[in-house]
Amino acid sequence: MMRRHLIWLAACLVLVTPASAATAQEAVQARFMGDMTCGGWREAPGTVDGIQKAALVNWVLGFLVGRSAIRGDDLLSTNGISGIAAWLDDYCSRNPLNSLITAAYDLEKALIARRAM
Repeated sequence: MMRRHLIWLAACLVLVTPASAATAQEAVQARFMGDMTCGGWREAPGTVDGIQKAALVNWVLGFLVGRSAIRGDDLLSTNGISGIAAWLDDYCSRNPLNSLITAAYDLEKALIARRAM
């Protein structure tokens, strides 16, 4: 009985969800951004002002904010979005098969090392 209700709820959600291909693609990327590869970062259209690139860079920023909160510091206080995006562009051009999670961890290490200088 519960399974039938879940299937019905899922069907209703599908019916009220916009059907355009762009919307569907953006929803998938937003749900699984951490699984995105650096190749996907490089292929995402536009700049950080565009929805796809902005969603990815904001995922990385959120990751860094969370990691900073755990350590009790603020890695982003001296780093802007354009600098983070440029770092990701460079890193991902050299490591297209790495996941965005790996890139975010490596960015965190780079920012900590830069701060220690």
